[in-house]
Amino acid sequence: QFQNSTTTHGLSSREGLTIGNNGNDAYIMQREAAPLYLGTSGEARMTILGDSTTHSKVGIGTVSPASTAGSDSFLEIYGATDAGLVSSSNNGEWDLKNINPSANLNLYAAGSHRVTFAYAGNVGIGSQTPAEKLDISAGNIELDSAYAIQWGGSNNRIWGSNGNDYIKIETSGLERVRVINDGSVGIGTDAPYAYD
Repeated sequence: QFQNSTTTHGLSSREGLTIGNNGNDAYIMQREAAPLYLGTSGEARMTILGDSTTHSKVGIGTVSPASTAGSDSFLEIYGATDAGLVSSSNNGEWDLKNINPSANLNLYAAGSHRVTFAYAGNVGIGSQTPAEKLDISAGNIELDSAYAIQWGGSNNRIWGSNGNDYIKIETSGLERVRVINDGSVGIGTDAPYAYD
């Protein structure tokens, strides 16, 4: 056990720093209600705050980790121009990366960009500069058969069925137009003929 410079003895359960082991377990314990810093080259690289007995606040690259969203327990990774969280295995690598604290949040997989959450609120799939709430680049949207896209509720929808080969449009909850597998179009009928 090591004496903390702010204590006179470092002997009680809430004083000093303990480095030890218990059986096969090893530990470093900051017993004061104060941060624990781990560092290299004379600089703190990782900080564990000690301001709460119920919350865990960890910072990498910062000595004062904070949560803008107000989370009780969190990990903050700070970089002056670039910060990210990397998960890797023998099968590949996955990155959660923020290239600038005031810019976009980008998700990477296998080393390539996949999704952007723009700071203005737009989301891009395959696009790093989404211009709309959802911006999909170089890809399609696929729904399960017999499901719909709807606007502001269930009254106005576009349906599609792969099994029954049709597309239909509804307004005010009623079917108005249907296109079936042979190209026939029905207005006001769900069983159109070639010129119905």
